[in-house]
Amino acid sequence: MKINLGLYMNAKRGYTGSGALNGFAVRNIEQLLRLLGSSATTSNLNVDVVLARDSAEHRRPTQDRMSTTSETHWMGAHKLTLSGNSGAVVSATLGHQVTGDRAQLLRPKALEHFITDLRERDLNAPNVVVLWGHADGPRGFLFSQFPRVDGSRGRDILSPAEVDQALANSGKAQAPLKIVCADSCQAACLEFASVLVPHAEYFVASQTSVPGTGWNYESWPAILSAATGANWDGTVSAIVSDFAASNPMRTTISAMRLSAIDAVLNKLKSVTDKFLADPSARNLLLQARKEIKTHDQNLRGLVDFVMLFDGAARHLQPADLATECHDLARLMEAATIATHVSADLDAKYKMHGCSIFFPTAESAFGEPWDEITRKIYFEDDKQLARFKQTGWHKLLALIVPKNIARPMIL
Repeated sequence: MKINLGLYMNAKRGYTGSGALNGFAVRNIEQLLRLLGSSATTSNLNVDVVLARDSAEHRRPTQDRMSTTSETHWMGAHKLTLSGNSGAVVSATLGHQVTGDRAQLLRPKALEHFITDLRERDLNAPNVVVLWGHADGPRGFLFSQFPRVDGSRGRDILSPAEVDQALANSGKAQAPLKIVCADSCQAACLEFASVLVPHAEYFVASQTSVPGTGWNYESWPAILSAATGANWDGTVSAIVSDFAASNPMRTTISAMRLSAIDAVLNKLKSVTDKFLADPSARNLLLQARKEIKTHDQNLRGLVDFVMLFDGAARHLQPADLATECHDLARLMEAATIATHVSADLDAKYKMHGCSIFFPTAESAFGEPWDEITRKIYFEDDKQLARFKQTGWHKLLALIVPKNIARPMIL
């Protein structure tokens, strides 16, 4: 069985130093290059990559790992077709430059073109797509930064609505993508899963930060080559297990079956409606949220979904709403077919594979909402449209503490 694998890589950070991803992107691509074309077990993979860089220089470690040498690659975006390529390293001559809307990776047209081209590699093949780079869940699937006139940094994002648009346009009258993977930070949230429901069968992502080295793509040809039409649960579980083995500290990863997410959203709407109608229940929900510690000290406002609603159920007992909250947590567990939390995190913060936005007074993206959060999560009806049918954003507007001076994060 042929499989189309696409890596959509936005290494642009907008400035150099901490958080720059150019070198890590090269490393991940070269993991695949070392295997593709060299073994019969990988010959069933069609691999396309688009990589946007904000630095032409690449520093490559010397053989003794004691120093580095400098290579000149490119700035901007290149399309790389890895299948059958005999080279083992990324170079200035690998692939070809893309221009126009294909080069603007944080715009929906570029993603639409990329997935359309990937599907056309083999129209009968399952499609696996990786969204690679910095993420800003639940605000943007990918992002980079740019300097403002006043010296602050703005964000350029590939928003949830733009991903929805790109996937819809690239998949008309075709089977859903088999897997969407987010090799990016904090992407395993219900908000992102809701966007992907019509467009893919599985979503693999992390609730926490992802190491700069990214996922271990050297294992992917073997993992995907073992996929069969009836065992994709096993394939996504293998991706989760491989990430866990390669990243034993301060990491999480999970796989969601997207066909089960609609049941979660429907139950969340029922629960949210009851909280909206009951001020005392809202206070108990807020209390449950305050008691949950998160891996980032609540900075980004994301909280484990199962922990939140199990905590709410304990606070609300013996009310009927407690049972609904308990049932909601079980639905999310059922949708999460594989999950791993590294032992060091699991000892401090219980996580079950999916988060939801619920900021506290310590969260940098709580009230007063930063510009991106305010628009995407609360004001623009096109953003997170399926998720907003639950009314969760309306509930947050009522109960999250307001007018708190919060830290700034980059």
